[in-house]
Amino acid sequence: MSLFTASVEAEVVGGMARLHPVAFTRLLKLDYRPAALHWAIADALRDVEQDKTDRLMIFVPPQHGKSALASVYFPPWYLGRHPDRRIIAASYGADLVADWGRQARNIVASDEYRLIFPDTQLAQDSQAVNHWDIAGTDGGYICAGVGGPITGRGAHVLLIDDPVKNQEEAESQIQREAVWQWYQTVAYPRLRPPGAIVLIMTRWHEDDLAGRLLKAEAEGGDKWRVLRLPAMAEEDDPLGRTFGTALWPERYDGEKLVRIREVIGSRAWASLYQQSPKPREGNMFWREWFEIIEALPKGLAYCRFWDTATGSASGSDPDYHAGCLEGRDKEGRTYIADMRRSRDSPADLEALLRYTAASDKIQAGDNGSLRIRMEQEKGASGKLYVDNIQRTVLQSYAFAGVPVTGSKEVRAAPLAAQAEGGHVKVLRAPWNGAFFDELEAFPNGAHCDQVDAASGAYLELAMGATGQTKTIAGPGGIQ
Repeated sequence: MSLFTASVEAEVVGGMARLHPVAFTRLLKLDYRPAALHWAIADALRDVEQDKTDRLMIFVPPQHGKSALASVYFPPWYLGRHPDRRIIAASYGADLVADWGRQARNIVASDEYRLIFPDTQLAQDSQAVNHWDIAGTDGGYICAGVGGPITGRGAHVLLIDDPVKNQEEAESQIQREAVWQWYQTVAYPRLRPPGAIVLIMTRWHEDDLAGRLLKAEAEGGDKWRVLRLPAMAEEDDPLGRTFGTALWPERYDGEKLVRIREVIGSRAWASLYQQSPKPREGNMFWREWFEIIEALPKGLAYCRFWDTATGSASGSDPDYHAGCLEGRDKEGRTYIADMRRSRDSPADLEALLRYTAASDKIQAGDNGSLRIRMEQEKGASGKLYVDNIQRTVLQSYAFAGVPVTGSKEVRAAPLAAQAEGGHVKVLRAPWNGAFFDELEAFPNGAHCDQVDAASGAYLELAMGATGQTKTIAGPGGIQ
């Protein structure tokens, strides 16, 4: 953008750019197209600048533009209005927040910025990406990774943008405790009056930093203003959206959001996209027990076990067909290699069985190690169904039905025990999220099809290793 163009733009909207973060961002970034959520975030940040709000939480789904507005453009705008004040910015990674600091510094150094805030300039002797000052004042900017030290002269605004990196960190009690201790002993004591804190984040866990602060509020701690922006609107939406409306439809419309929900699972969806993390519903499996691997070893014995839905397909949340492919190595370690999950009609299910078997045969190789099993329902109809699949769909494969008895919990117990011992590994794939959600909710979740399939495949492989050919799970285990 030329200086002349910037001058004309500043003449037209410069007055507004001095008053509102969105107008400021639009002037500095000509391709910026703010949506309603960005105006809401900016309005809340403006209240911080005006000392109307001193404790602000903003919860936003991933990739919805929160950091560009809050961590890149807001600090220069704030310092333009208060050049004698200081900002401390923090995030999960020192490199990430330093990049934001570099961008913010370059904005303050630009000709366009000088047209808007002519009295705010960088100090010549303090222009590092993670620590720069405003010339002639005590104002300036410092950034650091969460957990690291913060040096400097304190801050009037403490800006924390995503204090944890990923699900693994969020699920770690040790990591959550480390973030909490950093907030209490390193970050919080740096505040200067009026001492505002802005916590803008994607929720990962009910006991994350936001969760602990809200719990502390209920026990008499700091009072927080909370702007929660779910990906799909709920009742009493802060933006006035109708129920189910996408938060940023220009980028993530309803169809894309539904696909995301199917891939990552309901628990991750509630946390990351609806900003309403839920505690685990069950306690038989823990996600941390399963190592995620990038590739499968060679020479595994394979079994695909199918748990087919037998109930009606009607209703708002019918059961699934689920087929789990597992491998077992010579040392007895189990590898969950693939999960197929569908609500197909009987005819479409047969096509899925046929296609999946051909794919599994390629995976297993030509060593004849692949077995295909299906849970056989009680009575003559269950046997007839399995016999029909054997004759017409999987006649060229080592296929058999497996009658089962006893509770699902009993059948899942051997797999749970092996997983707790660190002997079950999972191949990284898009189906992981929904699978782990179901595991963690088992046996109290809405569905258990994937758990049943995984348990069945494990039992087949375990018994095959001991030379047994029939796997009938009862209250006493394998008989």
